[in-house]
Amino acid sequence: MTDYDTVGDGVSTAQALWMVAVAMAGVVLFAVRKRKFVFAALLPLAIGATATALVAPIGAAYDRQTLDPVAQKLACTAGAPKVCVSRAHEGVLPEVVPKARHALELLSATPLVEAHEDTSTIFPPTSPRPRADTVLMAITIDKHGHLADPDRLEPRMLTEVFTGPLNCENTRDIEAATAAAAWLLDREPTTGFNGFEFDVPETARLFKGLTALPPAEAGARVTALYQAARKCRATTGLLTRSAW
Repeated sequence: MTDYDTVGDGVSTAQALWMVAVAMAGVVLFAVRKRKFVFAALLPLAIGATATALVAPIGAAYDRQTLDPVAQKLACTAGAPKVCVSRAHEGVLPEVVPKARHALELLSATPLVEAHEDTSTIFPPTSPRPRADTVLMAITIDKHGHLADPDRLEPRMLTEVFTGPLNCENTRDIEAATAAAAWLLDREPTTGFNGFEFDVPETARLFKGLTALPPAEAGARVTALYQAARKCRATTGLLTRSAW
């Protein structure tokens, strides 16, 4: 289930047919006066079950019908830098904007000038069109309708930027990406999901190495990491190698 799921027309039609069949069976039972004719009520149930089975979407057809494309459309800020979330999450846009814009400010050495919510889904498989000037954000909503784990939004955004596309599995260095994100944010690196955080020795080592360098050299190494990740090149060792 995702925040973009809805009840498809096929499912609603199937439910309506079945409820009509049940109602007709009830009418038959109410009208029948002799016990031996009670089984006549099974006829509308059989017809209803058959019609429901024929109408109800299954498999890939069900997945397509339960996804609401309107909920996936973006709601964006009027000013720049542009920040967009899905319409399903439009209520948290004021919470997202300052954090997303701060992350974009930290990425001023890159071509990234916009931040959009990642509206990808697994079933059915959908994903936003990649854009060279846009960083994607993973937005999660808590039970109160607010942004879940707001302190993790910027680290997740920046880590994803330095990790590279998903199809670059052989070059995705999570430890280096997390260290680069932490250096930009000027905070101790942690790795985790939905607030669960834990220390990674390699990430801490890379972060300490960056903080020990002159800012210009550290920034050059972080930029080199970004450029390699965007081009699906190997990123291992870039934070410990001179960029000059």
